[in-house]
Amino acid sequence: MPVAVVAVLIGVGAIGGAACSSIASGSDSDTEGSGAAYGWDDDPSYSAGFSTSASYGSPATSGSGTNQIETCDDLSSCQGDGVTPASGCIECAVLGDSSVASDGGECADEFAACFGDDSEACTGASDPECCPLYDCLQACDTNGNGFIDPGPELDCLCTNDGTGCAATQGPGTCAGDYPKGFQTAIAWEDCAFVIACPSCW
Repeated sequence: MPVAVVAVLIGVGAIGGAACSSIASGSDSDTEGSGAAYGWDDDPSYSAGFSTSASYGSPATSGSGTNQIETCDDLSSCQGDGVTPASGCIECAVLGDSSVASDGGECADEFAACFGDDSEACTGASDPECCPLYDCLQACDTNGNGFIDPGPELDCLCTNDGTGCAATQGPGTCAGDYPKGFQTAIAWEDCAFVIACPSCW
């Protein structure tokens, strides 16, 4: 089964069982380069297999009629406007705080480590390998379908067994050439798509 480019590290078993974005800028252009849109904007070819208009029900309220939701995953949209914390689960997990949801901002550190200030150059990222890893990942998607397919595309991403990435990576693959970035990207995707927003995966 093909793996969505944005959350590819989850899908190929790198987490044991995705994504530069336009969250801070609110951009919905499909720009090339580090930090360029890898699934947060409206380009369906780089979505994580979720719809920006998918509905999972109305957000829950808490307290005395406030709009606070229980968790970010309770939002009715996986992807919001890229700016407003309550507009989507990912925005909530990165930009939110406890006034939005109990887990608002839970993935802010992982996002900042990988993408820094969310500029095209990933300025301020504590891991300078993370955005180049995603550039490499995008280059592996040779047929441009937004998925890493078994075969040459998966071989480009990582040393693998035909279905998932192996524990040990050598040079010549995205995971082997950017090992620290690979681990930082796993931490980001694990937080975003497994912990904070599992309904989006």
